[in-house]
Amino acid sequence: MKKVIVIGASRGIGKELSLRLANENVHTIATLRNLEAAVDELKTNSNVHLQALDIKDETSVRQFFSNLEDFNEVGALVFVAGVGSFGDFVDLDTEAYDHMFDTNVKGLYLVAREFLKAMPSLGCRFICISSDVSARGIAKGALYSSTKHAQRAMLRSLQMEYRDRIQFTEIRPGNVATNFAGNEGLEIGDLNLSPEDVVDAILYVLYQAARVRVDEIVIRPNSRDIEY
Repeated sequence: MKKVIVIGASRGIGKELSLRLANENVHTIATLRNLEAAVDELKTNSNVHLQALDIKDETSVRQFFSNLEDFNEVGALVFVAGVGSFGDFVDLDTEAYDHMFDTNVKGLYLVAREFLKAMPSLGCRFICISSDVSARGIAKGALYSSTKHAQRAMLRSLQMEYRDRIQFTEIRPGNVATNFAGNEGLEIGDLNLSPEDVVDAILYVLYQAARVRVDEIVIRPNSRDIEY
């Protein structure tokens, strides 16, 4: 496989994906807002190239893509970065709104735009880890769900626009045992996926033949409610 860019590799799914790719001898460009947050496994892996990137900052995103070397060797970009705040709708302030929309929506927009401007050869893949709420609502998560609906709309529109040049995939996991949104100590099992479960889905897409377009993958913990 060619080089893979992982956007948001400080922890959770992004960290596990970067390590898995690197351990499979894939040159991985792993981005973090703060390089000091990188775990030692990332810092010491010769197949991982760490890059600072603030996806909410247009200048940072432009500089990241303009400074990439051998961009023609990039075979895929995986957008993992994301934030969430949950609670009663009237208690979610504009700071929470700005944080989620700036990261989840504006961040995806900036990364996708600059990636497309500098896009390498045909057949490249763009994978976004959204959520299973990107096509449904969720109580106490109206703003978060709204950002994921926006991501879904953006990805589908881009697939229509660039269908002959690039394949876009939305991966929609349910509950994942990470420290996302302040949830720490969640147990992996029937109620919560592991980050590795999501990484398996990502790798399934990455290793497909160029003729195969995977529009979306939905994965959920087995004991969670069945929602379509």
